Formats: sequence, C-alpha cells, structure tokens
Amino acid sequence: RKCELAAAAAAAAAEDAAWEDNDSKAAAKERRQQERIEQHDAKVAARRDRRMSEQLETEALAMTKKAQRPAKITQAEVARRQALLAAANMQKAKPAVAKQPKIEPNVNRLQDLVEASGLDQAMAALGVAGGGGGTISFKEFEKQTLQELREDKPGLKMTQYKEHVAKLWARSGQNPQRA
Repeated sequence: RKCELAAAAAAAAAEDAAWEDNDSKAAAKERRQQERIEQHDAKVAARRDRRMSEQLETEALAMTKKAQRPAKITQAEVARRQALLAAANMQKAKPAVAKQPKIEPNVNRLQDLVEASGLDQAMAALGVAGGGGGTISFKEFEKQTLQELREDKPGLKMTQYKEHVAKLWARSGQNPQRA
C-alpha cells in the first residue's frame, strides 16, 4: 500500500511537472508585463503626490496672502489712496487736443512741373543728354563705324564689316535699346 501511495504521489508530481510552463519567452513576456504594470503604478503615484504637493502649496500661498494684508488702514493711507485716485481721474478727464498739422501747398497744380512717365521722357523733358551722348539710328551709326573699320582693318569682306558693326552697335551707348 505504501508503494502504491508513493507511486501515485510520483505520478502526480510527474503530471504537475508536465503541466508546468518552462517556456523562457513566455516567462520574459510575463516579466515585461509585470514591469509595465509597476511603471504605470509608479507614474500614477507620482502624479498623485505632485497634485497633493501643488494643493498644499496653493493653500499655503493663500494663507500667507491673507496673513500679509493689514487688518487696519491708517487715515493717512486712506487720504493718500484718495489723492491718487483723484489725480488719475483728473488725467483721464482732460480732453486730448490734437495739434493742427502743417498745411503744405499743393504742388500737383503748378505749371512748371515736368510730367513724364519714364526715365527717357523725364530726361528729355529736363533737357539732360542720355548716357552716351544721345541716341542715333543704326544707319547713321553704321555709316560712321564702317569708315573707321575700313581704316583700322582693311581687306575684310563686307559681311565681316557688317558683323563688326552689329557687335559694336549692341555694346554702344548710342543704341536706343541699350540706353
């Protein structure tokens, strides 16, 4: 009989051992879950402590503000406050007088003013010469420049002279498109 009981106890222990969970991943998961719960509890406790300390501080501040107020005010203090209020009311009661702005003459109607809508027109109306001594037409520029080029560079073809003239015209201050 003792053998049967010992055998039954051994069988029960073996069955319990078979049902026991030895999975390391499951144990780690359970441990992490437990840590999360502990962290959350710690946060909640810290939040509760912080709220309690804030409440205590506000109560203490309220008590100190009440303690700082004097129970009685002297007649001199009452007179000073009334004088300050009266002075403030006097300053508010004064109407603000705006200064009259200086009136300037209207120069839009004067006849001797120059009216021009561009730089060229304004310079022409004022009688000021353009940057390069005035503008001329391409034909006039070509006549002047061709003579100079024939003296400086003899033996070129006419198309080469015309190319030189076109390049000089593009850079010239007498060109109205450039001025």
